[in-house]
Amino acid sequence: MLDEPFSALDSYLREAVESEVGSLLAGFDGTALLVTHNRDEAYRLCPEMVVLDSGRVLRSGHTGTSLRTRAASRQPGSPAARTFCLAPGWTRTRCV
Repeated sequence: MLDEPFSALDSYLREAVESEVGSLLAGFDGTALLVTHNRDEAYRLCPEMVVLDSGRVLRSGHTGTSLRTRAASRQPGSPAARTFCLAPGWTRTRCV
């Protein structure tokens, strides 16, 4: 479990450590749980995502496809979930 692992780092160190963690996760055969409030981190590091609000699952799916489509924006869910999931232009690296 990685609970906001980059939140206390300055921007230069955050980028370097995030890159290293991404590389480590790409070779990890188990399951990793990344807790973050930063959508950029979620999309860069995770192939799947669950968006929670007050302990409730608002949306879940693959970050590269199902969470970022126009069809997903019309599905039931809170405006917060749509805002978190549908920001354009992000890429992700593979992690497990």
